[in-house]
Amino acid sequence: MESTLRSFIRELAGQLLRHMEFQLTFRLFFSAGYLIERKGHHKVIRAMRALIDHGSEAHLVIAGGPGAEGRFEPTLRNLVAESGLGDRVHFTGEVPAGELAGLMSAADLLVLASRMEGWPNVVNEGLACGFR
Repeated sequence: MESTLRSFIRELAGQLLRHMEFQLTFRLFFSAGYLIERKGHHKVIRAMRALIDHGSEAHLVIAGGPGAEGRFEPTLRNLVAESGLGDRVHFTGEVPAGELAGLMSAADLLVLASRMEGWPNVVNEGLACGFR
């Protein structure tokens, strides 16, 4: 039953991603949270570069908008450009709660690289979407 439900969710999520012009012919990593330094998206981008250098065809989707701690998005986008990952790292901007589960369910891996967080909401959201 669980695999059928997971397949159904992935198909719906795949339709959503295709609508957003993504193609699911690769491993999809997903990171969500405000685009602030403390969330660690820059660490995930660096890790993506290392994975790709070792032959991975993975893509990374980063969902989130600016937070109260400042605008870190330009720094992240510069890192993506400097790392040559413009075709592998995709920024969605802020995603409405109703669409976040679809994006998250389409991912093969939920990535959380935050600094100083106890139990962030994204952990519960990931568990609800089937990540273990």
